Amino acid sequence: MQPITCVVENLVADLLRPVAVDALLGTRAGEFILRERIGAGFSGEVYRGDHALLGHPVAVKVLAPSGGMSADARERFRREALVATRIDHPGVPHFLGYGELPTGAPYLVTELCRGPSLRDVLGARGSLAVADALRIAREVAAALEAAHAAGIVHRDLKPEHVVLSGATGPDDLFGSVKVLDFGLSRLDRGGAALTQAGTVLGTPRYMAPEQCAGGEVGVAADLYALGIVLFELLTGRTPFDGDTVALLKQHVEATPAAPSQLVPGAGISPAVDALVLSLLAKSAVDRPASARDVVVAIDRASRAQVSRPGGRALAAAAERVLQPLGSVRAQLRRQLEGRLGLIAAVALGLACVGGLVWGASRSGGTPVTLVSGPPLALVPPSLAPPEVRSPARKGAHKGQPRTAQARRTPSNPPQRHRIEDPAMRRLASASK
Repeated sequence: MQPITCVVENLVADLLRPVAVDALLGTRAGEFILRERIGAGFSGEVYRGDHALLGHPVAVKVLAPSGGMSADARERFRREALVATRIDHPGVPHFLGYGELPTGAPYLVTELCRGPSLRDVLGARGSLAVADALRIAREVAAALEAAHAAGIVHRDLKPEHVVLSGATGPDDLFGSVKVLDFGLSRLDRGGAALTQAGTVLGTPRYMAPEQCAGGEVGVAADLYALGIVLFELLTGRTPFDGDTVALLKQHVEATPAAPSQLVPGAGISPAVDALVLSLLAKSAVDRPASARDVVVAIDRASRAQVSRPGGRALAAAAERVLQPLGSVRAQLRRQLEGRLGLIAAVALGLACVGGLVWGASRSGGTPVTLVSGPPLALVPPSLAPPEVRSPARKGAHKGQPRTAQARRTPSNPPQRHRIEDPAMRRLASASK
């Protein structure tokens, strides 16, 4: 047993031993200063950098000495920078710059994507709901579509290289999906090949059968890797397991199980099973022809997933939640219709009155009386004010025919007739 004094001396020695400091921290890379080492890729180390004047954070990838400073290594790193300039898609970090450090090591500056990787999410959650897995896989397929359209094959797609940028942690699945690390990518158009025939590059757990055999690797290899990633998101495990040799053999020979067989209670539909197994086909020609076809297939599988009994139950629950909103909308519509009916009736009445007035004006200016009949005299004529007394019929001549007297002209307006009561007549006589 080691004496206590020796143990204490060893602890003190560990505390006094100088801590290794990254020599690149504080180094200037063009307009940016390296502040923190945040990760490593196939060909280099990744730092968080800040703009020297504005303080804007970026990601700076530096070709690490462990990656080798050979001509091929430097050319591959330059190819990665070239790839970053060719892809213009929200699912791929934006290219911001390229150059060499004072040490001579090349560096690549891109958009900084802060957030958990799919590896972090799987480590914390085990697997995802079908809808979440399909949504993330769709966004990855869209990013691959943009890369393939630019003549670029990723060749190393895996959960570590997919980040949910902006997400607060593994439980937050609503970050922007970003596909990172094109360090092993291959240009289909332009440039000489850097990988010799028969060379196997990639991560064995996610490599396509043709990739495992050292054959020609194209866009179908990326789709195969996407199928494995989707399989893992749905089930929490990859379809094949074992050491490197066993994995390579299984990719070439073994038939994967359907995801629903591994997690029967997850509610994975036959359409989703068919999608995953089509991506994992052994022959490249049996897989979807393009990443765009994968996007369409994912959309189709998502609709089929909703049409399942569980999906119908979810839709019914959503309908129950939204039903009160529908009743409120119907009530508002009925009120609006009632008000519109009232407005229409008033408008119709006004139109009728206008029509009568217009008709009267067309017939020679004869006024139209809407309420006929003379007013009732409520007080004796002698007691009525002079301005309201009936005018004397001085315009009538004894020899003039009655028809002429009764003719209504603008200078001889119609006379109003009083209706007198006998009692009112007696009251008037008594007042005299």
